[in-house]
Amino acid sequence: MAERVSTIHLARGDLAFTLVRSDRRTLGITVTAEGEVIVRAPRRVAQARVLAFVDTRGDWIAKARARFAALPLRTSPPTFVEGETHLHLGQPYALAVETGLRLGVRLEGERIVLALHRPSDLARRAALMRAWRFAEARALYPARVAAQFAGFAARGFTLPPVTIRALQRRWGSMSRDGRMTLGLDLIRAPLACLDFVVAHELCHLVHFNHGPEFRALMDETMPDHAQRRAMLEAALR
Repeated sequence: MAERVSTIHLARGDLAFTLVRSDRRTLGITVTAEGEVIVRAPRRVAQARVLAFVDTRGDWIAKARARFAALPLRTSPPTFVEGETHLHLGQPYALAVETGLRLGVRLEGERIVLALHRPSDLARRAALMRAWRFAEARALYPARVAAQFAGFAARGFTLPPVTIRALQRRWGSMSRDGRMTLGLDLIRAPLACLDFVVAHELCHLVHFNHGPEFRALMDETMPDHAQRRAMLEAALR
C-alpha cells in the first residue's frame, strides 16, 4: 500500500492530503477527527484524476472538518453533575436537574432536564438517563434500519429484528440467522453515524466477513462510510 503526501490548490487555500494507492476500484476520501485528509485511489488512476476528484470534494472536506471541530471532547466518564455536557444524536446538552413527582427526561433548548423525586442522588440520575436513552433508541433504531433496507429486500433478505444493548467493545453486530444488535451508545452520536453502523451490519447479511466483496458493497451502499466511521469514533471517544 503506497502512500505519499500531496497538495492541491483550492479556492479557499492549499489542501495537503495523504494519498494511499491500493487494489481498490474506486476513489474515496476520509477526514479524520484530527482534520487529516486521506485520499484512497486505485493504483493505476492518474494523479490528475485524483486531484480533480479532491477538488470536487473541497466543500465537503471543509464541512467535515468543521463538524469534528464542533464536537465536545470527553476525557472522563460522566459524573451526572449539573452543567455537565451530554450528547444526544450528536448535539451537546447541559445537564439540568429538578424535583418532580413524575420521573422523566426532556430536551429543553440547550439543556437536558432530569426530573427526579430525589434529585441529589447521582446514581438515580445515571439510571434515569440510561432508561431514557434505551427508550429513545427503541423508538429510533428500527426505523433507521427499515429506511435502508430496500436494497437488501431486493436481494431476498428479511428485515432483521433489532436488539439494543449497552455494548462495550463494538457498535453493533449481525448474527448468522439475520438478527441485528445495535449499541445503546449510538444514541449519543450524530444520526449519520447510526446510519453508518446500520449499513455496515446490513451488508453482513450479504457477506459475513470484512473481505473485498464486503468492502465493495459498503462503498456501493454508503460511499462516505469511512467519513461517517471517523465521525463516530470522534463522537464516542
